[in-house]
Amino acid sequence: MVIYKKVYAYEKNQVSTLAVQGEQDSRTIVFSIYEKSEDEEPTTGQQTVNPMLDLTGYTATLYGVYGDGAAVSCPGTIATDPTTGVVSFTLTAAFTVYAESLDCAIVLTKTGEELKIIGITLNVQPFDESGDVPKRPQPISFYLGTAYTETLSLRGADGQPYNLSSGQSLVLTVKNGSTVIITKTVTANNGTSGEYDFDFAASDTSGLAAGTYTYSVMLLTDSIPVVKPSPFTLLEL
Repeated sequence: MVIYKKVYAYEKNQVSTLAVQGEQDSRTIVFSIYEKSEDEEPTTGQQTVNPMLDLTGYTATLYGVYGDGAAVSCPGTIATDPTTGVVSFTLTAAFTVYAESLDCAIVLTKTGEELKIIGITLNVQPFDESGDVPKRPQPISFYLGTAYTETLSLRGADGQPYNLSSGQSLVLTVKNGSTVIITKTVTANNGTSGEYDFDFAASDTSGLAAGTYTYSVMLLTDSIPVVKPSPFTLLEL
């Protein structure tokens, strides 16, 4: 599916488009980038049409930011004639993991120059009847200074258990504010298809204070947020 949108490089846009939860590489958004909207010539009162933005020498990236600040991105393809101001982006799975609205921006870069085109919203509509995307597990909670295993069930876009391929990994990160205090990485399932164990040793938390921290899980190398920031609670024995 191809979606066509008009945006302006030097104005804040109010552009929105739709996607569906769990989609991957199926929607392409083609942006026609104008320098700015029409002006009125001050002496004659005539409307003057502003030109398309010349994309010669630029590379283009579409960035999306979830409500919790997690960012995703995908590269763009600039038209064969860059003076037409046309660039296209095919949305990757990272943009549709959760049914949320993402604030998006087109970032154009070339040597010594960066231009950000803002005011673009991607509204991801829910569709999870078949379990077609990873589901967020319950918040993690266990006793301070004890061994604990958290099992994550992961499903692919087809709703079937998802097994990591060579080079992929799941990384669980625990933070106290912005400071990383625990990192756990797994590269293979626990013997059951689509099931992954994150093992915490007693020593991982013995030096921490009881209380609630934040954890998240990313699928690398695809940079997909499998678990968005969620409570990680250490209980007092």
